Amino acid sequence: KQWYQRRVAITAGDDYETISEQIQELLQLSYFMADQNTAVEQVCTLGAIREETGPALSDDENARYKEMKDRYKELWNKIGARQDELNARQEALEAEDDLASFDITEWKKRFLRWMDGNHERIIDLFRKFDVNKDGTLS
Repeated sequence: KQWYQRRVAITAGDDYETISEQIQELLQLSYFMADQNTAVEQVCTLGAIREETGPALSDDENARYKEMKDRYKELWNKIGARQDELNARQEALEAEDDLASFDITEWKKRFLRWMDGNHERIIDLFRKFDVNKDGTLS
């Protein structure tokens, strides 16, 4: 949890490499947390089994089990939120780069090439929808 708080505290620079690096680190943390998920579930299950079969858990033990599970869920939620935030930043940077290198003449050429290959006229579209071939859309 401390590692996560330090990483979030560091303001992500608005460069693509820094954000990509942080996404990779967050992915590694997610893998680690997924590995730990079984251990956390086992501890919680053992606590529940002990509660049913053995001596009852003390209030302190119950509180610690609940706190551990709640903090674990909270950490997963924070990881997910941070991942979404970093992905949004990365997409924004990519869109910014695309916009900075946008050339209208190049786009026009690509659009015209695309239209040449997909040159379906509007009348052809209406003919597809005219199922009974009477010249009306019904």
